[in-house]
Order: sequence, then C-alpha cells, then structure tokens
Amino acid sequence: MVIIYCGQSIYFWANQKIMRGESNTLIYIIAAVIVLHFIVGFIWLAYKLNRKKDSDTSKKK
Repeated sequence: MVIIYCGQSIYFWANQKIMRGESNTLIYIIAAVIVLHFIVGFIWLAYKLNRKKDSDTSKKK
C-alpha cells in the first residue's frame, strides 16, 4: 500500500469518503490515468526523437 501523506493518505480517504463497499473503482480509474499518461508520453517522445529536421539541413547545404 502506497501512502502519500497530506494529512491523510489517499487510500484511507478513498475508502472512507467515496467507497462505501468493497469496490476499487476509484483506484482503477487513478491507475488508468497514470498508465495512459505514460503511454502518451512515450508516444510523444518517440515522435519527437524520430522527426526529420529537413528545415535545418536544407539551409546549411
């Protein structure tokens, strides 16, 4: 269990305030946002690294 301390842990807050049952929906949503953030970041990084720089090379020649 990961505890981020800001007065209360997020896990404790989620279980006490939002989740009344045994559902882990909020945790799954947060995990999905984090995973999607990494996927988009890696795609953007690959795009930036593989982009052609024809405007710089054509001006030098």
